[in-house]
Amino acid sequence: MSKKKQDVEINKISFLKLKESFYEIFRYAINDKMDGQFINELNNEEKRDFINYCVEKKAGHLLGYAIKNDYITFVEEIDKCLLKECFNSISRYAFSENAVKVISSYLTKNKIKHSFIKGPTLRKRYKYPWMRVSNDIDLLVDPKDLEKAKEVLEKDLKAEYLGYSDHDVSYIIKSFHLHIELHHSINVDLPEDIQYVLNDVLSRSNRVNEDNEYYLELTDTDNVLLILSHLAKHMTNGQFWITMLLDCYYLFKSNDIDIESIKNARLYDLYITVKNLIDSILNNKELNEKEQCFERLLLCSTSEAYVAVNKGKHKNKFKYGLSRLFPPKKELYRIYPYLGKHKYLLPFYYVRRWFKFLFRRDLHKKYSEILNGIDNNQISSEEYAALKDCGLKEYI
Repeated sequence: MSKKKQDVEINKISFLKLKESFYEIFRYAINDKMDGQFINELNNEEKRDFINYCVEKKAGHLLGYAIKNDYITFVEEIDKCLLKECFNSISRYAFSENAVKVISSYLTKNKIKHSFIKGPTLRKRYKYPWMRVSNDIDLLVDPKDLEKAKEVLEKDLKAEYLGYSDHDVSYIIKSFHLHIELHHSINVDLPEDIQYVLNDVLSRSNRVNEDNEYYLELTDTDNVLLILSHLAKHMTNGQFWITMLLDCYYLFKSNDIDIESIKNARLYDLYITVKNLIDSILNNKELNEKEQCFERLLLCSTSEAYVAVNKGKHKNKFKYGLSRLFPPKKELYRIYPYLGKHKYLLPFYYVRRWFKFLFRRDLHKKYSEILNGIDNNQISSEEYAALKDCGLKEYI
């Protein structure tokens, strides 16, 4: 990759400086020690942009922890805010752990097989579990037990219903200050090969406690498939958080990962790319050119990965604009699950979408950035091809 691409500016901080500083935080989360070299050498403007970047990538609590242990410092007011982020993460973890125990006890009492996925399970692998930030609890039950689980949440735990989609039902339990996402499936809205491999995961899950047949935990292989598929999905929408990479680091250490299942899900290229990237961060392994491209699009604070995907699909901004104004019916059914049962409302939702684009300034800014990126060759065809070769072919 050219030096120009490698050293592109993100606001006032160059990509190279941002990368080294961010990786310093990543290593700190794993090793619990740092020298602060890259972060402390940033000037004031660069520090401001780096802090904003870390908060955007859900790493603000890790900055706060580094400040608490005197590895880094900014100005007093910012230090206090980041320390608060750190303490809030510890508090959310405590609320979440208590909620998991209570919810599991009620589901077990009602003989409902269940598994807490992503945050509540994966944080057990972290050096300090509170570092795995999560603003909600993802709970998986068998589809046949969905109505029974809803009844337990609503009647026994006084959960307040918020809405539903094609794969989960949302609640808030005010006594725990937490959102609950009740899933009956984890393979919805994913490529067909992954849907097949992630089908009926509860049937092969392990017991958390030997004496409890209802409280289950996904296998390491299913956890890897779930995390990688979500990383791919979010990345191609221009989203990335530090926990995605940390989850991969801790999961990849397992000796119980079935590589054949990863290959069957067509996630092996992504698995190798992310593994090499982590090895590069921790052990200075050199990345090849395609992996460098993947790294840049993964870390960039703008929606460059999303631009890359849409440039590859639509070639120019006119075609991209049409695709947003007139998305396929299947995409509208995914965005607005309510349409699945009320297809006659489809024309109304198209009109609703047009009005939203006309009057929401935040959308104007977002799509203007994407359109400009598509139009000015911000992403080359080689970079789009690199995303495919690094394991995102099924997502773009």
